[in-house]
Amino acid sequence: MNIVLLNNPKSGRGTGAASADRLAEALSDAGHEVVRLAAGTSLAREELLGALRSSRLLVAAGGDGTLHHALPAIIASGVAVYHFPLGTENLFTREFGMTSEPSRLVRAIENWRVRACDAGEVNGRPFGLMASVGFDACVVERVAAGRRGGVTRADYVRSAMSELMNARVARVSVRIDGRLVVGDSHGLLVVANSRQYAARLDPAVHADMSDGQLDVVFFPYRTSIGLARWLLASAAGVHTHMSGIVIGQGRAIEVDVDKEWPLQIDGEAAGGVPMRPRGRHGLDIRVLPGVLNVLVP
Repeated sequence: MNIVLLNNPKSGRGTGAASADRLAEALSDAGHEVVRLAAGTSLAREELLGALRSSRLLVAAGGDGTLHHALPAIIASGVAVYHFPLGTENLFTREFGMTSEPSRLVRAIENWRVRACDAGEVNGRPFGLMASVGFDACVVERVAAGRRGGVTRADYVRSAMSELMNARVARVSVRIDGRLVVGDSHGLLVVANSRQYAARLDPAVHADMSDGQLDVVFFPYRTSIGLARWLLASAAGVHTHMSGIVIGQGRAIEVDVDKEWPLQIDGEAAGGVPMRPRGRHGLDIRVLPGVLNVLVP
């Protein structure tokens, strides 16, 4: 089988290249033809897409960001994808039970069980896991601003504590399939395709990547104390039973925001929420049903 191995050399605290070498050797020993590509800003989308069009499988060896940036080419080519986890959280692999064992991937290829999954799209940019505006996006922005190489959990903890000390609280309105569910309220908004989330907080516990819908969770708060309350409740898995939370599902989510708040997509800093033509910052988010072919172990 022709396989594209896309790896981020900076993943795994700088061990990504060596891990990818071992993986490529295991795939070659199993009789597969492997094309190696290095993830990064120097890799053009056209180069990746060209390689995928002559392959059946993309193996993304890195963190969730490595997979995220490859999504446009994956969707356009229709190839199957497998995430070989080398990042900090590896939420995509957690969803499907993938591991960093080359033998497990080799067996998955032999069994070839592919699941058609949904993706999301926010203002034309595809995502696999989630997009959000609020506390977590502010944390991701801080981590990205201070990044000098690989990122560790300690970097996220430090940034989260700094954000809690000086919490920035967005004010949003949300419509799901045209129905207003959040009206100009302060808080954290998460639009999820997957139930998996950083630090096992998992706000969208019922999200299903194959149901043709996106899950919306809004945590209302105005202060750091209110935010901490929601974070603790999410960690304990009891947040869905608390008053004030807004939970919904839909195919199209329209978000209006009071100003250019940070946006995170699949754990990646995505700049600020852009200005709409009608003069307010906002997002248009929709589900892309069945566009991700995931090779499951």
